[in-house]
Amino acid sequence: MLLFQPITSKSSRCLPLLMSLVTFPFTTFRESSPEIFINCLEGTVSTILTIPLLPNRLPLSTLSEFSSQLPLSSLDVIGPAIPSLRDNLTTESKIHLIANLLTFTSPRYPTISVASFDSYLQLLAALLYSLPPNSLDPPEAGSPKDDENSWLDSDSESESTSPMASSVHNQVLIPLDPRTRKRLLNLPSGRHVNSLLTTSQHHPTTQASLISFFVALQGNWPAQRVKVLIAVLVHSGGSLVRELYRNYVRSSPIGSDDGTVALMGTIRIFLTRTILLMQTQIPLMRLLGRPSCSSPIYTPNPCSPWVTMSSFLLRQPWQHLAIL
Repeated sequence: MLLFQPITSKSSRCLPLLMSLVTFPFTTFRESSPEIFINCLEGTVSTILTIPLLPNRLPLSTLSEFSSQLPLSSLDVIGPAIPSLRDNLTTESKIHLIANLLTFTSPRYPTISVASFDSYLQLLAALLYSLPPNSLDPPEAGSPKDDENSWLDSDSESESTSPMASSVHNQVLIPLDPRTRKRLLNLPSGRHVNSLLTTSQHHPTTQASLISFFVALQGNWPAQRVKVLIAVLVHSGGSLVRELYRNYVRSSPIGSDDGTVALMGTIRIFLTRTILLMQTQIPLMRLLGRPSCSSPIYTPNPCSPWVTMSSFLLRQPWQHLAIL
């Protein structure tokens, strides 16, 4: 019913009642029936928060009440449903889910629970990874290809000739409403990136999910890559790169001659994304004129199986890791 309501018409008497029905289970079954609560929250995320321009369809009073009743501090309970949302939602639904989640959740970053913030980042990253590149900012018809960030890319020739890459890039992008575009532009904005980094600093256990989100965002939205990297560097002063190296790279088998088992599962994925984020930041740090250390923090052995494996996974030159 809400989909057939004209976006510019907010005088319908059914809308406040409809949204009250949507949020009713959250106050009724939170304690008494956790399974019903979880099912209702999953249903709200997959069917209500995927509605195009949802905030524009609701009267201000109804919008405020709906936002306050959304149990965003319990997003962690839908963590097991993230793969299903990623695989079953359409591309258009994923885009509107990202826009609506950002609208309703970003003001609550300072108060949201650690587990919910972590699940929120995981959900955004999963949705971004599953979308065709540039889905959040499809180019207008006849617009030239944006190559301003090509200096950060590597192995572009081999990627462009890959059948998988060709099939992804040939997908037809869905035109977006200007109001949806405007909301999505908040995702890579410096203000939003700073808010994410500040929240993650207070909750270090969310750092892995934050890295995944940044890598997914840069991969899906190349035109915003530099903006995101600059925001990360300005906020952390380069300390994020050093922290990632000390906590996850230096203590890992990467570059060690003793490593004999390939990186697998969560460890492989996390290390890959960590080093990818570091490598995309280091050329930018050089561009900004950050002085390098007199001694390298890491000099990889080119014969090491870990270097070979990681180079294959990242498809980026390892020499950028030698200097911070």
